[in-house]
Amino acid sequence: MRARVRDWPHHLYHYTNEEGVRGILSSHRIWAFSADSQKDKEEISHGCALLADLIDKKTKLRPVSAFTGQILSQLRSLPKERSHNIFLASFCEKDDDRKLFNEFGPFSLHFEIKPPTRPFISAPHGLATGQGFKTELLPAIYDRTEQIDWLNSLLDSLIETLKDPSLIQQSGASPWTAALARFVAVTISDQVLSLIARFKKEEFRKEAEWRIVARPDHTHFSSDVEETDRNCQCYIKTTARRYVELSATEPQPRLIPGAAFGLPIPQLALPISAIRIGPIGDGDEVATLVRQLLDEYLEGVSVFRSKFSSARGASRREKSS
Repeated sequence: MRARVRDWPHHLYHYTNEEGVRGILSSHRIWAFSADSQKDKEEISHGCALLADLIDKKTKLRPVSAFTGQILSQLRSLPKERSHNIFLASFCEKDDDRKLFNEFGPFSLHFEIKPPTRPFISAPHGLATGQGFKTELLPAIYDRTEQIDWLNSLLDSLIETLKDPSLIQQSGASPWTAALARFVAVTISDQVLSLIARFKKEEFRKEAEWRIVARPDHTHFSSDVEETDRNCQCYIKTTARRYVELSATEPQPRLIPGAAFGLPIPQLALPISAIRIGPIGDGDEVATLVRQLLDEYLEGVSVFRSKFSSARGASRREKSS
């Protein structure tokens, strides 16, 4: 299934409005909104329902052990129950797209993408536990058949693995097997949620969307499988919608000699290489405003005009001083 992933892009584009540009440049943050509170809710619900249906079909077609049955039973509902803690920020491979300008706002921020070793922006991690959100940059999956193939691949791998008798010797009902089944179900639900969060309708394929998917990073050493969701609550903020703030990723995790433990580190600049201004009333006035914001908050970034802008300013380009 990994062979179906799109080629890693060199640049991705984030479309937004004037308020979004101001907020992103001044705070060096991008907001990722809860998948359960925006237009993606329908796709998340579709993915969760599709998973439950596939589990029902598989358990009817072939018998599974009592232990495997416990896991699959919980896995039917866990992704839906936990989807409110999945946060998404959208980017796409298309620059200077009229439809996206009209839908999201007349600004396109150009993000430079490094090799796929780590996401270029990430959600926070906690000091106390070393855990926080796991942040992944993933391409959207548009084809419904491919969505089913991905879920089938995950479920078939799980069921096949659990056939191994060396994994668990006791299959009867007991507090120990119930706790272990819960642990496995929550762990697998993490993978399911990363997958389902990528599902999009076929009609949006032309956008070639990529998503930052931020979800609670499961604490593998904890006996309390709900701990991670609780730990992440302190990072979740609410305005009209629930969101978490994404910031530039540290080049490498490291200790800073001489820095007092617990003190905040300086903000890292987002990897924005340019901003394109789409169709808008007074393009020259807006370009001046964007240039002023960049001079104050983010140096070395170019400003471009869209080909859909007025003829007077279509080819104009302002370079940073």
